[in-house]
Amino acid sequence: MWVEWTFSLLVVVGLIVLSRGRPVRKLVLAALRYSGDCPKHVAVIMDGNRRWARRKSMAFRDGHRRGGKTMVDFLTWCRDADISTITVYAFSIENFKRPKGEVDYIMDLAIQNVEDMLQPWSAVHKERIRVRFWGEMDMVPKTLRVLAAKLTCVTSKYEGASLNICFAYTSRVEIAQAIAAVTNAISDGIVPDEVNEELLAEFLESGTCRGGLMSDGWPDVLIRTSGETRLSDFLLWQSAFSHLAFLRVMWPDFNAFHYSRVVLSYRRAKADMDRRAARYQEYMRRIHTSHPLQHETKEALYNIRHMYANNLATTAAGSC
Repeated sequence: MWVEWTFSLLVVVGLIVLSRGRPVRKLVLAALRYSGDCPKHVAVIMDGNRRWARRKSMAFRDGHRRGGKTMVDFLTWCRDADISTITVYAFSIENFKRPKGEVDYIMDLAIQNVEDMLQPWSAVHKERIRVRFWGEMDMVPKTLRVLAAKLTCVTSKYEGASLNICFAYTSRVEIAQAIAAVTNAISDGIVPDEVNEELLAEFLESGTCRGGLMSDGWPDVLIRTSGETRLSDFLLWQSAFSHLAFLRVMWPDFNAFHYSRVVLSYRRAKADMDRRAARYQEYMRRIHTSHPLQHETKEALYNIRHMYANNLATTAAGSC
């Protein structure tokens, strides 16, 4: 055990000194990866762009722009850190309540960022990252919807990491829609006895069933930057067994050193997390045994996910 912690400490020191250079950073992240367990699915609340700008006497636009660059940097080393899935909270439905000028700018910046991701030189293509969007996309400008659909389509066959972008999203809306979907499913013939926690989880738009946003599993770690210690309506259901890491650093300043600290805290908490997850899995196993989902029910769920993905992709008519 002491060897592992000594090695982990050396990794952190190396990241502090050398995280700016990618070749060395890649080596250090690999050392971190092989020194112990690392999270495979990382969710991030990218908070602090505006406060970062205010502290530097800059316009809020500069903070959002720098935050976008940080996300791109994160993507460039996610594979080095052995991260297979990244889920980011890019824009909350609640953010529409901000001043119109700021919302309009964020939409324009999102359009520019997606256009950049579509370029052959982008990290998305270089790292073969599969991108998916989730949220109330009918609330955003049509240009952004079309670009998001195109990016989803052209990266759908990539086998690198997966990037899930939650845009115009809140967890409460997602859960409410899942409950409404279950209600409709009952009227369409699903047996009421089948309505349980497992069924509701599968009806979530980000459900773990085939085609769902979380089909690779729910987050191992949820990171929030800026020092705030709340989830702000992000993945409330899916983060039940995630390691929550609240960092004081503002998102524009987030780097590999901060991530390494998260990994070390994740390792300390993992044993307890595994025990809680095992108890939950046993609970779900008993539910499944007493009220198993019928094959027809599962196929209906899969079809819902598949239909949503097709609708999103075909929004960009002829883009693939």
